[in-house]
This record gives sequence, structure tokens and C-alpha cells, in this order.
Amino acid sequence: MRKPAPFDEYEIQPITVHQTPDERRRPPQSMPELPATAAISNLMGRARRTLPIAKAMA
Repeated sequence: MRKPAPFDEYEIQPITVHQTPDERRRPPQSMPELPATAAISNLMGRARRTLPIAKAMA
């Protein structure tokens, strides 16, 4: 098993959350970083919306 590369060898990329396919096609606009709480609540909102769909499909 190879040893993991030192940290500085990894390319660090910002994480973007895409709500719609349109947003995915559009180049990312330069925007201020979201506070962590906003990002987390956004993810929780997405999970809450998709959970009923997942239950219905199961």
C-alpha cells in the first residue's frame, strides 16, 4: 500500500453546491464564502426535501 501524499501535493478546490442543472452548466460566479451554518442548513433543507421521495421509492 502506498503512503498517502503529503498535504501540499493535493489540489485544494472550493466546494460548490449545485441546486439545478442550469447552475451546473453556468461557470461559477465569484461570490463571498458562505458561513458554515448557511451551508449546513442548505444541505439539511435538501435532505429534508429528498427524504420523502426516497421513502416513496423504497
